[in-house]
Amino acid sequence: MVAFVEGAMAIGEHLGILMQAFWTLFMAAAILKEKLFSNVVAVPGMIIGALTILVALEPLGSIFSTFGELTNPVVSAWYIWLIYLAVSLLKSQPKDESAPKFGYTSLAVSTVA
Repeated sequence: MVAFVEGAMAIGEHLGILMQAFWTLFMAAAILKEKLFSNVVAVPGMIIGALTILVALEPLGSIFSTFGELTNPVVSAWYIWLIYLAVSLLKSQPKDESAPKFGYTSLAVSTVA
């Protein structure tokens, strides 16, 4: 039996979106505490995680139904953030505990490219 919520999205899909949001928020919070990453990596993660929670509230209807319009931009931003996180991790130096010198300009360029 398949359970559907308004808008024909399965319950599992909503739970998956919520878990994605919480994973993103917790990962960004962990990055804030690490010296291995720059805070420039963590701040967009926090914003994207919060927006993903809003997107997951869409099936509640009324005012929350407008958050459905954010789905594509938020998911695209999440993918870009993951790539940015991966490049930052690959460029880090664990022996020196130093973060790569990426800034907001690098984030903007990776978003446009």
